[in-house]
Amino acid sequence: WKADNKIYTMAEIAQQNDITIDMNCLPLSSRTNNAVFQRRCSDEACIAKVLNDRDAFVTQLLRKVKWHRLPVFNAKQNELRTTASIDTDKFRRILEAHYSTRKTSDIKLVPILMYAHSDTNESHRYEIHFVDCVRHSELPQQCAIEFYISYTYNVQQQKVQVTALHLDKQALRRQHQLIEPNHMEQCRCFDDFDAHFTHLYVGNPEDQTNKLKQYKLQIEEHKQQMVQLQAKLNRF
Repeated sequence: WKADNKIYTMAEIAQQNDITIDMNCLPLSSRTNNAVFQRRCSDEACIAKVLNDRDAFVTQLLRKVKWHRLPVFNAKQNELRTTASIDTDKFRRILEAHYSTRKTSDIKLVPILMYAHSDTNESHRYEIHFVDCVRHSELPQQCAIEFYISYTYNVQQQKVQVTALHLDKQALRRQHQLIEPNHMEQCRCFDDFDAHFTHLYVGNPEDQTNKLKQYKLQIEEHKQQMVQLQAKLNRF
């Protein structure tokens, strides 16, 4: 058998064969009776409602989310990396300005499929997240900082949750195509996305340098302790 690079509907599968196939014998799509897909439209509306309301965004997300601790899905680039380092307070100001100046009609959430890190709960192996693009530039001649933020809606707690930051354009497109099979041949949802950077770091830009200095000091302290212990052992 050879896998075909195409997704077929039930009707198309039946038409591909010369023999008659009972439609009831064909596997059902997970979209027909899966709660994750059934909640898709309502979850998207709840997320858009918060993003369109500046006060709700500031009180529910901007001030509460620990942005520097969010996972960042950077572009896979091992040979040459360009990193945008943004202070946490500056990052919050960028988001506040972004969602304050945009019109309601400008917010276009794109659904993507994300797999949950749970080996025990089979019903939550995957989730639908909705991503929104953020663009910011200090000066017109500078390259804009562009990235996507992914959101989900927690039905039990009835609140919007921020899940990650995304810079990998190709990964986003593939995750979106898992939701929209009709975008397999051609998907234009991320055509305007140009990150300019392969990696994004939110927090104190000097954190890594400070950690390195701290580790070097710890190494020197351990070396001195080893010398002192060795001197004690030599006495015996």
